[in-house]
Amino acid sequence: GKVDKECLKAKINERRNKDLFMSMALLPLPTSKEEWEEELLDRYQFIQKYKKESKQFGARRQASEGRAAEIALCNLSMNAGFSDVMHLTLLMEGKLTKQSLEYFHWQTIDDIELMISIDEHGKSTLKCKKDKKLLKSLPTKYKKNEMVIKFQEVTKKLKDQYSRIKQMLEEAMEDDIPFEVWELLEMLKSPVACPMIETLVV
Repeated sequence: GKVDKECLKAKINERRNKDLFMSMALLPLPTSKEEWEEELLDRYQFIQKYKKESKQFGARRQASEGRAAEIALCNLSMNAGFSDVMHLTLLMEGKLTKQSLEYFHWQTIDDIELMISIDEHGKSTLKCKKDKKLLKSLPTKYKKNEMVIKFQEVTKKLKDQYSRIKQMLEEAMEDDIPFEVWELLEMLKSPVACPMIETLVV
């Protein structure tokens, strides 16, 4: 209880200190279920962000920070009481998708409508229409609109989620990791993961 999480995150962002990064996941978690889930999701997203940012560095540093991210996820799953990282990942990715559900329906912004569409592979696309006709691109005058920016942020997060889930499934196959029925059913609820699960031969 002697370390403040936000101060720790600021130091990690400033120095990219791997020891601080890996230890952040071990900070005490709230006791109430709602706060517990919110805190888990915040730390999970911070770990994924750190891992993604490492791509701007050289191969050796990428590998080093990638390993630190793996350990951070292990620490977080252990701290939360999960038996392995897979269970934590499934829960967190499911919560991230649920946060985005409202963006899967057409919403009106002035004289245009926006919606995020998920294709048959699980990839997300931001769609825009005006006078009931789909536009090839977003009109320039809307690019600084707060609601439009939010739609673009959610689209990017869903694309990142697609990459994470695909990588997780590929690694599970390579390592012969078994899935329980509830885990497959949980992934079928996600518009991002569902297309990847539906085509599997079980």
